[in-house]
Amino acid sequence: MLPSFPDKPALRRHFLALRAALPAEERARAEKAIAAHARALIPAGAAVAGYLPMRGEADILPLLEALARSGHSICLPCVAQARAPLLFRRWQPGMALASAIHDTQEPEAHCEPCDPQVVLVPLLAFNRRGFRIGYGGGYYDRSLEALRARPGFHAAIGIGFACQEAEFAPEPHDARLDAIVTERGAIDASSR
Repeated sequence: MLPSFPDKPALRRHFLALRAALPAEERARAEKAIAAHARALIPAGAAVAGYLPMRGEADILPLLEALARSGHSICLPCVAQARAPLLFRRWQPGMALASAIHDTQEPEAHCEPCDPQVVLVPLLAFNRRGFRIGYGGGYYDRSLEALRARPGFHAAIGIGFACQEAEFAPEPHDARLDAIVTERGAIDASSR
């Protein structure tokens, strides 16, 4: 039975602690499997938005580096202002990064903007209907709404560990993911 929580703050505390407690060897195996499952969902040549892992998120940097080597344009999210959709700027392995809001790092302001066709979305918890819980800022919810209005957008793919699955009710502003990838495989949420 999946865990259930009285509110989102309790859910966030639980999954932050659970993710932090994953043993290093188990985490490394899981991240390798996550990368393989995610790569299978990415169309050839698609522009891909990833993320720099923080607070125990699944590390997808090796995947982003492999995608860049195979010719994909890679971009990372940038916070232009609070409560606004994310901007995405091109990134290449080894590129200098700037410190940003919420203790994140992002491509510097002079980096070229990018409209991703696939967005790899970090999460704290997910359900099989394609909803995720993040840190509470709503950045990805607003961003996915804006990206889906653009021609050529393909998919939003949640990235996490299988142990992050939970049962929770989405709120009206929550954006549904098209798929969720864990070390156990991909969950198609587009038709749920």
